[in-house]
Amino acid sequence: MKIVYGNSSPLIAGAARDHLASHGILAAVIRRVSGVFGSIMGFDVILCYDKHEKLARTLLDDQQWWFADDQSLIEPLPDLSVLPEAWAPLCPACQTTLPLDAAIDTCPSCHQTVDIPELIVQSQGPEALADCYELAQPVISEQTMQLIDTLDLLCPGCQYSLMGLDRTGLCPECGEPFDKDTIVRQFMDS
Repeated sequence: MKIVYGNSSPLIAGAARDHLASHGILAAVIRRVSGVFGSIMGFDVILCYDKHEKLARTLLDDQQWWFADDQSLIEPLPDLSVLPEAWAPLCPACQTTLPLDAAIDTCPSCHQTVDIPELIVQSQGPEALADCYELAQPVISEQTMQLIDTLDLLCPGCQYSLMGLDRTGLCPECGEPFDKDTIVRQFMDS
């Protein structure tokens, strides 16, 4: 499996995956973690089939695909409620303990502007927020499942292209049964 794109945002990585799916290329988003500390370093887009690498890179090199007016690319707020209460930061101005809520941008006591996630990162390190974000979309995006008939999937037995064939059937080349949904799910689970 080839990594063809990486980003610190799970949403942008997910958009890249979905852009590839809209062009018939099966891809998935995986977390890139530090080997030393096991913290999330970013999100990579991997291909199911190496034969799509050149086309995928061409499609993703033109980054206009993610500049579209798409509200789904707005970075979500981290869910700070999963963090220990002891990690609640202090307001830099008045030293009041701030709530673990990323939507709050002013201190409830002194009304100074605060960035609660940034204060947590400053005190606990960037890995503290690793579990506060969900991946861009479910493991298999709805868009990928809707486009499954346009994906260039290969027969698990002989690697014959199943493009244009029904979702389930027998491979016309080797006679092995195939199920396109299963091929996608097995790739996403690997």
